[in-house]
Amino acid sequence: MSVLAGIAGNFWFSMMVGFFPWPEKWIEEYDAASSAITSGNFVVELLAVVLFAPLIEEILFRGMAYRYLAMALPAGAAIVFQGMLFGGMHGTMIWIVYASILGCIFGYVRRRTGSLHATILMHMGFNGGSYLFMAFAERWGESGGAILGGFLASAALFLLMLYGIEYRIGEAEA
Repeated sequence: MSVLAGIAGNFWFSMMVGFFPWPEKWIEEYDAASSAITSGNFVVELLAVVLFAPLIEEILFRGMAYRYLAMALPAGAAIVFQGMLFGGMHGTMIWIVYASILGCIFGYVRRRTGSLHATILMHMGFNGGSYLFMAFAERWGESGGAILGGFLASAALFLLMLYGIEYRIGEAEA
């Protein structure tokens, strides 16, 4: 479930990047950074981006940073601060913006589940979803109907997964 939520989140965020009127300089930086990531050995790239980066980042941000911030701050503030820290280390302005939002979502999932397992899997799904999104964009990128359908379906699935986490945890607590 977490991996699927991550993949759906990637599609939704990736489409939002295309829909939002970013400054041209930010788009150029984003395109350059995105192509730099995908220009090496595919297996090494896949291991680094889909396996190791999510594992390390989740331990650092939702494990250590969130835990220590939650000791000193209300949970909501700890979620926002660790999300901003996570976003801030992502390089380009577009990545900073959506990684901050994503970091807050991962922080929320961490808080609700009480575990890093869901956020690690969600993050792996999100990063792996980039490769699926590139294939989707290559195949259907010119079709307005496919883009709109993909956007709506991924947004609905992502929000449904988050609702499922909230509902499932709420049921377990009752």
